[in-house]
Amino acid sequence: MAAGDWLAVELESNPSTGYLWLVTANDGAVLRLLPESGFEATGDAPGAGGTQRFVFRALAPGEVELGIGLFPPGEELPEQIFDLVVTVQ
Repeated sequence: MAAGDWLAVELESNPSTGYLWLVTANDGAVLRLLPESGFEATGDAPGAGGTQRFVFRALAPGEVELGIGLFPPGEELPEQIFDLVVTVQ
């Protein structure tokens, strides 16, 4: 991708269960996490699951190992990790 481009990562999520997706690895000088990130429920019912969206903006050339982990309630280590290598030219 080029500097100035946007990257969106969407992961299935249900924060009402206590599980949280959090960025575990990133180089903020190359990819900036934007406030447009967030959770969107797929239904209107309380506790409905949905999609956790992480939106990044490429700032400068470089290669980034981007990691997003799914953390169980009260745990310090993720149960799952979504890994992606991003190259900004």
